[in-house]
Amino acid sequence: MGDLGDLLRGKGLAASATPATSEPVAAAQDAAEPDWARQAKVVLRVERKGRGGKTATLVQQVQATPAQLTHTARLLAKALGTQARVEGVDLVVGGDQRDRVAAWLEARGVRRIVR
Repeated sequence: MGDLGDLLRGKGLAASATPATSEPVAAAQDAAEPDWARQAKVVLRVERKGRGGKTATLVQQVQATPAQLTHTARLLAKALGTQARVEGVDLVVGGDQRDRVAAWLEARGVRRIVR
C-alpha cells in the first residue's frame, strides 16, 4: 500500500511542489507596519456613541494602507490583550486604552500623539 502521493499519481494527478495559499493570508503576511516615525500626528480619542454603551478607543489619522492597518490592529490586540480592529481608516481598540495605546505608539517612534 502506497501513500497519498502514489494514489494521486495513479489517478493521473500530480502533487504540486508549492502549497496553495489564499490571497488574504498572503497579503496579511506581506503587510508591514506603517513608518511610525514619519507620522505627522496620531489622534487618540474615546467614543461610546453608537457602540451599545461600550467604550472604545479610536486611533485616527494613521497614514497607512488597509493591509498595514489590519496588521497593526493584530499587533495592538496582542500587545494590549484586548480586541482591536479596523473601521474604515481608524483603528478601534476595546475599552478606554488611551494611555496604553499612547505608550505603545511612543515605543514605535510616533512623535506627536494628540489625546
